[in-house]
Amino acid sequence: MVKDTIFIGESTYLNVKTDDSFVWYNFTSTANTVLVEPIQSECYTVEVFNAYSCNLTDSVCIVVLDIVVPEVFCNEDGFTVPTAFSPNEDGVNDIYFIVVKDEDEVEKITDFKLEIFNRLGQKVFIANDISTNWDGTYLGKKLNPQVFDFYLELKCVDDKTLFKKGNITLIR
Repeated sequence: MVKDTIFIGESTYLNVKTDDSFVWYNFTSTANTVLVEPIQSECYTVEVFNAYSCNLTDSVCIVVLDIVVPEVFCNEDGFTVPTAFSPNEDGVNDIYFIVVKDEDEVEKITDFKLEIFNRLGQKVFIANDISTNWDGTYLGKKLNPQVFDFYLELKCVDDKTLFKKGNITLIR
């Protein structure tokens, strides 16, 4: 059984990947991909069978959160992208991270990508999770003070996206 979460008013696709015959228990569709728009939490079951009398039943449960998706976090008001940090091991501003103004908003991010490049265009850091921090190193070595370029891409539960680019100064 697989479990997925959506907000009320959203839809999702259910997919069956097989060359054998199958039947959905919840509806009469015979399509491999079905769009569902549940208004309450619900489980969907499919049975796959073949000519040798072998069968397999599986299900996916969609948890519907009973809140209307608000204007979501994917805007510049919801977070701060620092423009400098000082990984000099003094315990102050030693790691670089995206500052989220409201921790409850983090769960609304469905995709996150932060890439940092040196002045020669070499990628020195990549993060696919907003909770990942950078310590100012590349391949285990401390980088010298310099200005880096960053590219930040966010996607949120309402399919709203945000792209931001800029500079980060590393100070030692």
